[in-house]
Amino acid sequence: MVERSSLGKLLVVIAALILVLAGNVFAILMGFLIVLTTALYIDRSAFRKLGKPRFWLFSLSVVLLAGLLLGKNPRPVFGIDISPDGLFAGLMMNVRAFSLVLGMVLISRSLTRARFLSLTTRLGLPHYIPAFQTALETLPRMKSAFKDSRQKGRLFGFDNLVDFILLTGELASRGCGIPERVMIFGITGKRKAGKTSLMRKIGQSASVEGIPVGGFIQERYSNDEHFSCGFNVVSVANGNTQMIAEKQGNAPFSFSEEAFINAASWLRRDAEGCQLLLVDEMGILEARGEGHAEGVISTMIKHPDKVWILSLRKDILDELMHSFGIKQERIINLDKENADRKGFVDAVLSALREISV
Repeated sequence: MVERSSLGKLLVVIAALILVLAGNVFAILMGFLIVLTTALYIDRSAFRKLGKPRFWLFSLSVVLLAGLLLGKNPRPVFGIDISPDGLFAGLMMNVRAFSLVLGMVLISRSLTRARFLSLTTRLGLPHYIPAFQTALETLPRMKSAFKDSRQKGRLFGFDNLVDFILLTGELASRGCGIPERVMIFGITGKRKAGKTSLMRKIGQSASVEGIPVGGFIQERYSNDEHFSCGFNVVSVANGNTQMIAEKQGNAPFSFSEEAFINAASWLRRDAEGCQLLLVDEMGILEARGEGHAEGVISTMIKHPDKVWILSLRKDILDELMHSFGIKQERIINLDKENADRKGFVDAVLSALREISV
């Protein structure tokens, strides 16, 4: 988790970079001073990136070219027409460049993978986690491949570009950075097909064998007196219950953000000691990276050696399979007449026995 002091410093740097990129001259200079002061306070070694001769040579070239090519009212300097406005524009380009280099060095040194994902959640951006996970896994491998091509004396050309595109596609298809070894089973079917019942049965069978079971299921309720209905989320471990979705009459469902947060905390807690985790249900919100998605993904990444059973809404099954990297052979469709429920239960129990050895 990001400590408050670290989070505050990161937010200051990010705010300063926003000023540098989007502001007027005063805002650019203010942002630059903030980044400069923060670097002096947090990590002076960040200035090493600015100490390379080629960096300053490039910066001087930008200023001179801006003076020659940009701006109005040029003035002769040593027989060459140079615009003061152009020089000033070039100087501002360099101020922005210095700020970006320093700012990104500070952010990269203090923001680990876990902290980065935690920060996005605190900023209200959990739906971007799948993209961040893919980027975090792709970029280091691209850097390694680039170094490898240079060591072999090859130019960074079309072949490398094709390899990188294929690599990115491979990582993205895994489902938002979820490790490949995570064992995920899915149950799908229409409403009242028996998804929750089958999930309960598997949980009970695992418990009989002494395998700890955690996670949560959803139970439907109705209140005829108030013409309302909805769903409660129920902890498998201790039976704690909370309303997660409700609607009045023909109105659309309203969702409880607090219930999603609590369900995620149950998952994190149960993953510490349980081998089987149940999640009921994954639907439209989760396909968009909302709802239970952040809690499920972060727990899978932190605890990859678990067996999961997800109840999957049938009309968006393909999207959910892609988002969470679920293999077709591990999904049972309860709408099929020949759905092998016993075989599915046996497959889950077999996977649990393997990881218990």
